[in-house]
Amino acid sequence: MAWYIQRRYPRSKLQSYLATQLPQQLAHRLGNLVSRQQALLIWKSKAKVVSTAAIRSSLSRIREYIVSTSHPWSAHIGFVIPRVHHIHSLGDASLLGVGGYSPTLQFWFDIRWSAATLAKLQLPSTDPSFLHINALEFIAIIVQLAAITTRLRSIPSSGPSPFFPDGRPHLPIVLVETDNTSALSWAETATSSSSHGQALLDIYSELLRLQLFGINAKHIKGEDNVLADYLSRPTNASLSFPSRRAQLLARHPSMTTWDYFHLSAEMQQLLISRLSSVQPVEALQLPATLGQFVPTASTTSSLLTL
Repeated sequence: MAWYIQRRYPRSKLQSYLATQLPQQLAHRLGNLVSRQQALLIWKSKAKVVSTAAIRSSLSRIREYIVSTSHPWSAHIGFVIPRVHHIHSLGDASLLGVGGYSPTLQFWFDIRWSAATLAKLQLPSTDPSFLHINALEFIAIIVQLAAITTRLRSIPSSGPSPFFPDGRPHLPIVLVETDNTSALSWAETATSSSSHGQALLDIYSELLRLQLFGINAKHIKGEDNVLADYLSRPTNASLSFPSRRAQLLARHPSMTTWDYFHLSAEMQQLLISRLSSVQPVEALQLPATLGQFVPTASTTSSLLTL
């Protein structure tokens, strides 16, 4: 339907036309007028929208959210109005893997793509199983939010902590930076025309519905996203985890006191399933445990793959 409206009623052209018809003092009403015309087009249209199993499942889940008393259809005002962030996090993805870190909460992660994921990346774009780099960039954001959720759950709601000397903010705001404009758009609007994007947005939305934090998303130039880029593009993909850790700490010694975030097996499996080419129709349940933190200096973890 969104495609139909855009084709029949291109917003930019309509806006340009109305701008020439309205007096200057009414220019602020332009957006509302365009939205009204598009709404009228929807209700008067005789176009048919095919109801797939995925659409019916989504509508059913939205209804459940609205009528649920345990999960009210609401949000804290502190997560809605623009506010300065309390937590900073950055991530990146490449054709080798995905990485991210938070200087505020002092954690990092890096994950390698499995042979199955790499094979999907090499398929022609017309293949239903083709996997676009945009989906992998969005996984970087999801893993960051999983790590932030895990960290915040471990911090007492009152009193000082190593991350918040003045006490944990009551309604913390997270600033996530990405150098991928599609992943940025998905994070800002919680919508995507990509089937993989829609499947991953299920996870993203459920993390936000925990209401542990609000999120701001911002674009960062690729050349400025140095550490996240390094985490996602190892110089030697065959290095063992201890060797990779030693290489990383030699380059960024301040990370010695940070923690490595290790996704739980359940969260790994959830992300892998959402990278399938079939749009899921079942209601999503986040794992009780999203992951765990291990001190960087002592961990002997093996590299994760998705």
